Amino acid sequence: MNQSQAPVMNSTPLADPESAGTLHFICKKGSSLWGIPIEQILEVTALKSINPFPSLKSEVVGMINFRGDPLPILNCADFDAPAESGSPQANAGGGSTIIISGAAGSPFGIIVESVQAITRIEAGQLTKLDLAKARPDTWIAGTAYHDGKIVFVLNLGTADSLFQS
Repeated sequence: MNQSQAPVMNSTPLADPESAGTLHFICKKGSSLWGIPIEQILEVTALKSINPFPSLKSEVVGMINFRGDPLPILNCADFDAPAESGSPQANAGGGSTIIISGAAGSPFGIIVESVQAITRIEAGQLTKLDLAKARPDTWIAGTAYHDGKIVFVLNLGTADSLFQS
């Protein structure tokens, strides 16, 4: 095929990033699916040994040594439930992957079992939840559906509340 016969490729630019939706990692933890906006993720890594860390917040299960720096580790399954008593490794709840975010200003990790998919959640697909009145430190921005299952969509930018007393 010569150049004059090359197929014409049509491309449609995204009109408005807000209306185009946002790419999310869909992560599994227990029986729940969690959506984390990709722009809030710095890195994905395997779970390392978790060291105990005293915290007033049940979501903080411990710390890991990440490239020579301490990194607080959170368990997304505990965002709305108290942590089990026991070791940080036990509180990891079977997670094997850490999603590292810096959305709150300082890096921290979230334990998940696995990343299931990367998908675009359109603005119209997100059902916003007004949880701020009941729980001002909530991370849950809303819910959406992926493959017919409900996904709790997180806003990691509110994580700084977990590191304050």
